[in-house]
Amino acid sequence: SSSSSSSSSTTPSSSSCSASPLPLCRTLSSKQLQSFSNRKEILLGEIIENRRLTAADHSQDVRHIVFDFANDRRRRQQQKGGGGGRYDDLEDVSHPAVAAISFEPGDVLDVYPQNHRGGVLKALEQLGLDPNDMISIAVNEEAPRFLRDFSAEGLSSTLPSLISAIDLFTIYLDVFGTPGRYFFEVLAHFASDEMQKEKLEEFVSAEGQLDLYVYNQREKRTYLEVLQDFKSAELPLSYLISHIPRIKARQFSIASSCLKYPNQAHICMAVVSYKTPFKRQKEGICSSWLASLDPKEGKEEGTKFLVPVSFSKGSFRMPADLTKPVIMVGPGTGIAPFMSMCQQRQQHLLLHSKTRRNGVGSCDKEKGDAAGRGSSSNNIYVFFGNRYRKKDFLYEKEWNQMCGAHNRDDDGDDDGNKSQKKEVEVEEEEEQRTISGFYAAFSRDTEKKVYVQHKLAEQKEIIWEVLGKRQGHFMLAGNAQKMPNDVRNQVREIVRVMGKMTEKEAKLFMLRLDSKRRYVQETWA
Repeated sequence: SSSSSSSSSTTPSSSSCSASPLPLCRTLSSKQLQSFSNRKEILLGEIIENRRLTAADHSQDVRHIVFDFANDRRRRQQQKGGGGGRYDDLEDVSHPAVAAISFEPGDVLDVYPQNHRGGVLKALEQLGLDPNDMISIAVNEEAPRFLRDFSAEGLSSTLPSLISAIDLFTIYLDVFGTPGRYFFEVLAHFASDEMQKEKLEEFVSAEGQLDLYVYNQREKRTYLEVLQDFKSAELPLSYLISHIPRIKARQFSIASSCLKYPNQAHICMAVVSYKTPFKRQKEGICSSWLASLDPKEGKEEGTKFLVPVSFSKGSFRMPADLTKPVIMVGPGTGIAPFMSMCQQRQQHLLLHSKTRRNGVGSCDKEKGDAAGRGSSSNNIYVFFGNRYRKKDFLYEKEWNQMCGAHNRDDDGDDDGNKSQKKEVEVEEEEEQRTISGFYAAFSRDTEKKVYVQHKLAEQKEIIWEVLGKRQGHFMLAGNAQKMPNDVRNQVREIVRVMGKMTEKEAKLFMLRLDSKRRYVQETWA
């Protein structure tokens, strides 16, 4: 069903409608926030850190972004009226009892991005709309059936009934997304130029699918670019609202533990930037937007960058039995969920060490060591991969702290000065030690390219010990292209050789791992 829209130039009543050089609508009402999702609680995360992890001269820009939710807790408390709450007298919002958020290692942060303000202003100019036009939205039951978008009724029901043009195109409509085939069918109906109409009809025909793919999907054309190329197809605003989908949330694996960082969620994000086959520059809507939100610049201008987010359950869960070993394979930003898990385990171990120092007897001390340190020793092995050790070794310092130099194999230089450390420093390092082995592959640092699967092959004894003898778990995260298959094939080969199995027996072994969720992967395109 179609949405009917009308617009008139009026003076906006909120600052979210005003023109601004900053790429963020700062004023979002409670209704606008909840309209992002009917099923999840929407929170406002303040970006308090936006740090580049890769070298400045490296082609890949990877960011560590920190969202803080302490102020969102206060905001929600105020909306509920405040007072009378069980923890109203607690001023420390980092206290677990009043924490704004709670998630498990392996969970996902859903970020609801916004279109960049500069691009939106150009889009509005192209469509003949003033940024301050107020648009009324309602479902039109009388629209011709063949022009109805069957998701439009749900779309309209989650849009505000009255909204400014700048907010509609910045917060809600995915005008910089790539249209589907049906959008070209709608355009063909409205095209007045015969040649353009003929081309659009060809695109939606069975014979024209290859041409449509080359023009549209492969080149990542946006709705606005298509409208620009077929100017004679003047879609009414009501049809634009009906047939351009909502901006979808982008999901990022959380790279932090809420035990270590209460009221915060960290993500590890690669900024998407690439050229199409026709050499047209493209940027990721969400990643480029988040990368532009620098809290240091915002502080200078007295601005806080508040981003709508929600939390989702991820694919990974650490085994309930802490004595079960785990292999974690995370090339590139795939390392993020494993950073969260290892930080969580680190906090548990530090708490155990603190309890032990505060007066555990000698007999109990031995039991405590077995339950605490023993649960982590020889049971977490991390495999990381990227291109250059000096340019994109993500979280190098953190991994060094969690595994100690003697447990690290990253093709780097070990200065061998550990023996010269003071005894107290060595003890502190042991308390920080969370993982039993860290193995890194940097594919462009050697003449022959080395990837994570090659590091797995080098550690075949550990892989078989974990999977074949100790009923351990294998977790894999990262790019969904060749890497997942290469890793799985390598693991299957290790199982075949070390377990003295036939090819068929090794395949069945891998399938049993899958069925018991002892081999889990979370990949993305």
